[in-house]
Amino acid sequence: SGANLTSLNASNISSGTLSTDRYVQGGITEYDNWRLSSSVTTSGDTVLTSNWERVDSATFEKIGTGLSESSGVFSFPSTGKWQIIWMPSFLLSGAKSRHSVGDLQVTTNNSSFNLVSRANCNNWNNSVDVHHKGICQYLFDVTNVSNYKFRFQCNGSADSGNQNITVWGDSNYNYTEFSCMK
Repeated sequence: SGANLTSLNASNISSGTLSTDRYVQGGITEYDNWRLSSSVTTSGDTVLTSNWERVDSATFEKIGTGLSESSGVFSFPSTGKWQIIWMPSFLLSGAKSRHSVGDLQVTTNNSSFNLVSRANCNNWNNSVDVHHKGICQYLFDVTNVSNYKFRFQCNGSADSGNQNITVWGDSNYNYTEFSCMK
């Protein structure tokens, strides 16, 4: 049988505000989505320094202030825990065995960047053009907006060493893109 509440001692009820350590606070306070606006062809380790745009589709609207970008380096508008989801799209052509990577790199000193997550794409024994789409993510605990930043680097390789890859971009569609949420 079930229990019934028959009396409540009012002296156990406090007035004022509920302590914030007793419940989960807020929800999504920031969300932003960026894409590569045109394709970039590269060989070797290459930081994507240009062709970035905030998604401007009719059905997208950022939440909050949004990120800022300078030469492919992205900055946060506020401290907190930020989830970064990176989805590079590649075209490789002309080699039998091919591999493409899209690296997510962060800095905590506004200077040296370190790899924290990697999207790997592989294709073996095929000499036709191949399209790849990768994904990786990272939860970045941003404690200083002046020094904590991130960027993306791509590389293509083949059975014969470094190979040109095209990182797909378009100003109308999200081929190579990332989103950030706090």
